Amino acid sequence: VLAFIHLFFDWDWEATLIDYNKAVEYGLSEYNEFITYYEMFVNKDYDHAIHVSRQVLKTDPLHVTNHWQLGLCYYFAGRFEEAIISFDNALELDPEYPEGHHWKGISLGYLGKYDEALMELNKALEFMQSIDLPNFDLYVVKIQMGKKDEVIKEFNPADFNEPVSVAMIYTLLEMPDKAVEWLEKGYRERSLMMVMLKHSWFWDPIRDHPGFIEIYNKMNFDG
Repeated sequence: VLAFIHLFFDWDWEATLIDYNKAVEYGLSEYNEFITYYEMFVNKDYDHAIHVSRQVLKTDPLHVTNHWQLGLCYYFAGRFEEAIISFDNALELDPEYPEGHHWKGISLGYLGKYDEALMELNKALEFMQSIDLPNFDLYVVKIQMGKKDEVIKEFNPADFNEPVSVAMIYTLLEMPDKAVEWLEKGYRERSLMMVMLKHSWFWDPIRDHPGFIEIYNKMNFDG
């Protein structure tokens, strides 16, 4: 538990690894899943994250979240076709698994298959209690389709509980000042999504913005 807290809330990268290694010493195998997040978001070692997730899947191939976890690693590595295969495997085990529909929809959007993406994201909305994520990605797909003006009219930050999601939408809408404003809010509220600032391609359009650089430096990613 401490490793999760250090990674997602304390942003103490050294303490994260110390507690992770202690968990491994005690034989807590569930921390194999945890290390995939560290590798993806802090080390950018997608190959190792994928390797670990494959090993976890081998131990229990009938566990729906194991397929989803592997798909998530493929997604963050930008390997969207392979991600979709994993999400389909999860949905074969549980056709109403909301995260399977959700992340399959996101991946389809990045492949330009917008109609299929919207269909999957709307399915996710049917099964998911929290509407933040699928609604967020519906906006992303619309922006990918060139419907920025429509999104600007529809988008209301008050509809979202997660400030970093709002920042991401403003980044895609090419409104960097607004994006940085909401990232600062995410920093103050210690959003668990702030760990994505180091390597996620989402932030590439605003990485040179002075406000982004200031927030990034406060995260102390580089020691």
